[in-house]
Amino acid sequence: MKLNSVDNLNFFIPQKVLFEPNVVNKLHVLEVLDFAYDMTFGNKGEHRNYRSGGMHYRTNGEIFCDTFQGKLAEFFFYKSLFDFGISCPKPEIDRWEKGKWDDQDFLINNTEISIKSMAFFSNLLLLETKDWDL
Repeated sequence: MKLNSVDNLNFFIPQKVLFEPNVVNKLHVLEVLDFAYDMTFGNKGEHRNYRSGGMHYRTNGEIFCDTFQGKLAEFFFYKSLFDFGISCPKPEIDRWEKGKWDDQDFLINNTEISIKSMAFFSNLLLLETKDWDL
């Protein structure tokens, strides 16, 4: 879907497009489930409980859900590229302590790609300006 512009500075999506994924690999779902558990309830890694500049502190259950959804989106992207015959590394599932994270989700042909998932009612990508050099 092409973004429309009001004044070449502000953009909007003129209509929602329903995302209908293909079947997700069951083994990927199990890997992501283990990863999300370890990064929350399993205490083998840690995610912060708030967004940069955010006011809402997430519960461990919310962090688990967000981690599961986000990592599953990476695996879906990975499988989609594979189905198109594009070689790329499998998503990272190392368990890291709080304060450490990767710079990108994929490095393909010297291009860094970060995958972001969002809630079903969302229609724009949220970029946390405190996490980016402007």
